[in-house]
Amino acid sequence: FHPPRVSTTDPKPNLMEVAGKIKNPIQCHFGTEDRIIPNEDVAKFEKALRDNKVKFELYKYESSGHAFYDYTRPNLHNPAAAKLAYQRMRSFLKKHLG
Repeated sequence: FHPPRVSTTDPKPNLMEVAGKIKNPIQCHFGTEDRIIPNEDVAKFEKALRDNKVKFELYKYESSGHAFYDYTRPNLHNPAAAKLAYQRMRSFLKKHLG
């Protein structure tokens, strides 16, 4: 999940500000070994989603880093996590888009 930038001068979006602007159900996938989006930020984001009453599904994949879905980067790709994320994403889209 890469939310839109909140500010053009800030290289990282403020996930807590973004959480308050979400109006549609979302699904999030994070690797527990992600060095770009730390687990602490994921926990804060999850809390912000709950606090803002956003309908969401949030999944964490053990032994997965950032871009675990990217099969073109063998050092990051986690095939088992990617397969599960894909299945969850398809189910989510079918549920919410018909």
